[in-house]
Amino acid sequence: VYDPFYCEGSVVAHLNRLGLEKVYNRKEDFYAAQREGGVPAHDVLVTNPPFSADHLERTLRFAAHDNHGRPFLLLLPNFVWRKKYYETAVEGASPVFLVPAKRYTFWSPVRAELRGRPEHERGRAASTTPFECFWYLSLGPWTEELVQGWRRKHEAQSGCTLVLGADAARAGELPERAVPPKNHEKRANPKARKKLRKKGGAGAPVAKGQIGVGGW
Repeated sequence: VYDPFYCEGSVVAHLNRLGLEKVYNRKEDFYAAQREGGVPAHDVLVTNPPFSADHLERTLRFAAHDNHGRPFLLLLPNFVWRKKYYETAVEGASPVFLVPAKRYTFWSPVRAELRGRPEHERGRAASTTPFECFWYLSLGPWTEELVQGWRRKHEAQSGCTLVLGADAARAGELPERAVPPKNHEKRANPKARKKLRKKGGAGAPVAKGQIGVGGW
């Protein structure tokens, strides 16, 4: 398993506990590795890239076009499939979407100022969930077979929803809570949000922002 985005390295322990013993997640420059031919050998790409700048698009393009057809599982915001770059970024890969049974909570890196606090306080201070997120999956030539097998054996008890890509999402197959709002692309800055609250507004639209790597 290759996760190119390093946060605090805890993804290795997480996946080990799930029975995946060979996990590559190191404090390296992923983009430099691509340029220099240094991407490690791997069987599957599993990652939650930073949500800022162009990381989402670049990660999708790598997964779909520069990963030699290997399966990928990307945890991304719900609005990514509506982005203008999406169709060309994933052309040929045709990802399906796996929506979790409930909204994920993201955990930012445990900063030094949090480490001395009681665990319950540390958790509240370190958690943040600004976006609804789900998995964008491409399992190569095995996608259809695995989708059918998962639906037959696991869908009922999992509580998750499997959506067969962007076309199915446009047709209304996403769970209501996972549908991106129309104003998903821009979030007002802190001053504007404060001003909106004073006027009695419901709050600023959800933003394109950065969460690091979502608690890995």
